[in-house]
Amino acid sequence: MPTALYRLSNDADVLLYVGVANRIEERLSEHSGTKLWWSEVARRDVEWHASRDAAQRAEAVAINAENPLYNIVIPALDGSRKGRIRYDAPLIAWSRGNPQHRSKYRLQREAKERAEAAVSRPPEAT
Repeated sequence: MPTALYRLSNDADVLLYVGVANRIEERLSEHSGTKLWWSEVARRDVEWHASRDAAQRAEAVAINAENPLYNIVIPALDGSRKGRIRYDAPLIAWSRGNPQHRSKYRLQREAKERAEAAVSRPPEAT
């Protein structure tokens, strides 16, 4: 089934998000209702691929090469669909529809900040 690879950019041509969809209009409508960053979207570019697998491979390459601002999952390039979570993504990247993700993000970021502060803190004088 033909599948779209889409890129969403803002009016300054900053790439905001890359994704794939079989029904592009339906998917973009979902984004408009769940993504806090949706109001920044000024342009969309769509390229069609012969299959979902082909579109997902192109998506993985695009996300890894182009570093879109609000993609949270960075897919593996080996086709496994395993990926890593980008916890340094701006908080606005986390959707309204999944508060657990935002909570997990905040907890992990706070833990990381505490660990970094502990490492950079000079030892206390005795």
